[in-house]
Amino acid sequence: MSNPSNFTAVCVATDTGYRLRVLSEGRDLVRLDLDDWEEFRPASAGHRLIEHGYTIRPDQRSADTVAGWRAIPAQGRAWSTIAVPTG
Repeated sequence: MSNPSNFTAVCVATDTGYRLRVLSEGRDLVRLDLDDWEEFRPASAGHRLIEHGYTIRPDQRSADTVAGWRAIPAQGRAWSTIAVPTG
């Protein structure tokens, strides 16, 4: 059973940079266009989450992640993690 205070954060390459989103039941809670990014910046993406009231859940950081983010293999240039509210 999922925890209602856990949200999916995704950062996906676009034609102009990256888009960072925090999702709940398919709705965007946060959507940021990061048009100045030429490559994924995991630490910066984590800081952007904090700026908007979310943080990467501590148990997401492991040897197979980059600062808590996991590559989404089927999408290429896409990353995801589980985020929780900071408040």
